[in-house]
Amino acid sequence: MERTFHYFNCFITKNGLKTNIPFSLLLDRIITLNEDQKYREIKQGAYSLIKMQPPAQNLNDANDRVVCFGNYRAKKPFLGNRRSDRLDEIIDDVVESTTCFYQHTNNLLVTEYNHYGARPKHIENYLSNFLPKDETTYWDIELVEIEPEVGIADVRDSRDIRSIIFKLDLSTAQRNMILREEAPESIIANVLHQTVEAQYQIGGNVASIGFGNGRKGDNHLEPAEIVNILNILDLESDLYESVKVRYQSPALGKVHQLDLKNAGVLKKTIDLEGDSWEAIGDALQSNFYNEGRTGQNHHRRFSNDIIYENLPDLQLDLALQE
Repeated sequence: MERTFHYFNCFITKNGLKTNIPFSLLLDRIITLNEDQKYREIKQGAYSLIKMQPPAQNLNDANDRVVCFGNYRAKKPFLGNRRSDRLDEIIDDVVESTTCFYQHTNNLLVTEYNHYGARPKHIENYLSNFLPKDETTYWDIELVEIEPEVGIADVRDSRDIRSIIFKLDLSTAQRNMILREEAPESIIANVLHQTVEAQYQIGGNVASIGFGNGRKGDNHLEPAEIVNILNILDLESDLYESVKVRYQSPALGKVHQLDLKNAGVLKKTIDLEGDSWEAIGDALQSNFYNEGRTGQNHHRRFSNDIIYENLPDLQLDLALQE
């Protein structure tokens, strides 16, 4: 079976500055907490760090980490049997697992993509919930996307954007997650909001909104305005099934179409021999060390930004992160 994985550089930050603190140190502290202390309810749902492979069992380096995050689903499915009318409520909580591999020398975090599991932003917020924050000092977690060779940066550099088409999934519970937090309002944001509102009245599960140059030679799309739109969209929201941009690619030297929903972060599809979190972790380690070390050296872009700090004491209250 195949599974898709996303690649990030990961940092513990203090007052917005990236520190030298190993990510593994935070994971090691959290995994030793009791189950109640590890469980956190954040804005995106209920999460816990439920598993970690003993470092001595790592395939290559004891400083790496393989961990499994649990996402407790708010909306549970039902139990049944094929060719029957059985529809039984599930009494226990339903947990979706997300396996991650931390490679220490590259500040690299490889996350499993699971539609119902923990998204990178959710992992970021969950781990951040353990770090202290007060009026003078703000500790946080930052996962920085490693971009593919042709990604959203290529679109930002283009001076010729031919079209942009939004395909929306109006059936998702995240249909109101349109913009990034604290993003300013804009005309296109209002159009998207009104499309979601229209679904309440006329029905339907999908919608498409498109803008393009057409055949006329004037009034073309303004690249700077399109880039401004892309900067404020919450592309991690399930509302966006796809956001396809057709543009003149500076990197490729030709007109190219890119789906920004899936282009912002480096991805890799890996064959797995099993779907347990342990099997996934072993496959991630083996793939990194034996198949070209995907994602290596990208942390060097931040070498001049690092400050030296020690990991603070963890916050063990169970308050909802705001």
